[in-house]
Amino acid sequence: MEQKILGSMIEDKASPIIDNMLSSRKLPQGDDWNVMANFLAVMYTRGPTLRKLIKLLHQFCSEVIEDHIHSDERTWKVTIEQVSRETGIEVDMDYEQALHARESFEINVEIPRTHYVVQMLQVATILVAVFAEMTPNLEIVEVMSGAEYVISDCPIVPVPKSLNPSDGWRWYKNPNADLFFPLSSEACLILNYDKRRKVTTVNKKRAALINHLMACNSQRAIISKKQDFVWRRENGTTCSSHEELLEFLEHIPCGPAETDLPKESLRKDILKTLEEHPQSE
Repeated sequence: MEQKILGSMIEDKASPIIDNMLSSRKLPQGDDWNVMANFLAVMYTRGPTLRKLIKLLHQFCSEVIEDHIHSDERTWKVTIEQVSRETGIEVDMDYEQALHARESFEINVEIPRTHYVVQMLQVATILVAVFAEMTPNLEIVEVMSGAEYVISDCPIVPVPKSLNPSDGWRWYKNPNADLFFPLSSEACLILNYDKRRKVTTVNKKRAALINHLMACNSQRAIISKKQDFVWRRENGTTCSSHEELLEFLEHIPCGPAETDLPKESLRKDILKTLEEHPQSE
C-alpha cells in the first residue's frame, strides 16, 4: 500500500519537478508547488520519528486506560463484565486480586505496520496545506568550497530562527521556523513564512551547519556521497571526520522524548472520553 500510493502517486510526480529545480535553479509555482507540498508532507511523516511517536502515544493511552480500569472496584467490575460479554471469556478474579496482579505485569504495545501507514497518510494529508502555504527557498553550495550536503532518515529538520525560542516551540505555522530539506548534495530546500522566495549561494560553513542538523536529527542512517563530509561541531568550528561525528552522535538521544507528548491534556481527554462511555453509567 505504501509503495503504490507514495511511489506512483506522489514521488513519480515530484521527481521531474525536483530535477527541474536543480537544473534551472528556479523554484516551482502553481500546480508544481502543490505537488511538492504533497511530496514534502510524505517525506516529513514517512520516517522513523513519527512511528516512534505513534507507538509512544499508544503506550501512554494504554497506561492511562489501565489506570482508569483499576481506579475503583465499580469501574473494574463494569469493565470486566463488558469484556466477558464481548469475548465470551469469564474472568475468575476479584478486584483485590486484580490490584495485586497489576504489581507484576507491564504493558507493551506492538502496532501493525499497516496501522503506521494509515496514520502516516492521515497526518500527511493535514500537512499538505501547511507546506503549500510556506515559502520555498533554495541554497546552493559554492562549487569551489568542495562541501556537500548530507541527508538522513529524518530528511526534513525544523529549526527555530531565534537563539532563545519559547517553551514548547513548534514549527507548525510558526514564522520563527526554518525547515531544511537537502534535495541533493549541492542544493538544500528551505521552507519558512518569509514572503520573498530566494535562491542563494552559500559557503562551506553554512553547509556544515545543515549537515550538523541532519546528523543530530537522524535515527538510524546518514546518507552522503562520500564517507567524510564537512559538518559543524558544537563550538562552531567545522570538521570532516566521520569517526568524530559518530562519537559525538553516541551521546545524542534518538527519537522523540516523552516530554514531546502533552501528557496532562491527553490524560484529561482520555479520561473524559472514558467517563462518557456507556460502560461507566
